[in-house]
Amino acid sequence: GVSKTGLDVLGEIPILEEICLAGDNGQPLVFQKPDHPVAQVFRRIAARVMETCHDKVSTSVGVD
Repeated sequence: GVSKTGLDVLGEIPILEEICLAGDNGQPLVFQKPDHPVAQVFRRIAARVMETCHDKVSTSVGVD
């Protein structure tokens, strides 16, 4: 599992038919229903990815 890899869990996204259908229709759930609980999870995960990338780039180039 993840604990053996040393990787952080960014979030858990349930497998819901409406997520699949929204993506298949070219209108991701975060755009169709921004207040949907799963859309909020997607945004939190995206924010964590951006923070992690920013921290790694800042550290590698010596920028705060």
